[in-house]
Amino acid sequence: MSAVSKFWAHVALAVVLLCAVVRGEEGYKKFWVCDAGDAKLLGEYLTDEDNTRDGAQVWTNQNELSVFRNSGVWYIGDLAPWPPATHYRCDNMEGCSYNEPEPSTPGMFSVNPRFGKAPAPTLSLIPCGQTNDEL
Repeated sequence: MSAVSKFWAHVALAVVLLCAVVRGEEGYKKFWVCDAGDAKLLGEYLTDEDNTRDGAQVWTNQNELSVFRNSGVWYIGDLAPWPPATHYRCDNMEGCSYNEPEPSTPGMFSVNPRFGKAPAPTLSLIPCGQTNDEL
């Protein structure tokens, strides 16, 4: 095996291990938003153990913004008011894990002009500022 092949094999193994750690047995334990038009969306999202919506887990960041599912569609928004203030909606059925237990990464979110700011966020299983090479 060449040095380049060994390098890429190590990178692939690191990505698999990171995904296993982040995902856990019941699904993603955390993920990150590293790019978004609204700074309140940036950072780490952790599983909110006491909160599920539409039979799926909810992930929340330090600013109390959450990724949640409703009627099979994934949203990012504020769950405090009723109805929830949905800032972004993942509305591409093929690229958005429709009716799946976890949102797809990076997701294809569209901006709700009432609450959200462009550009729409992207979800990542890799912490912000890191690359696959650093894993």
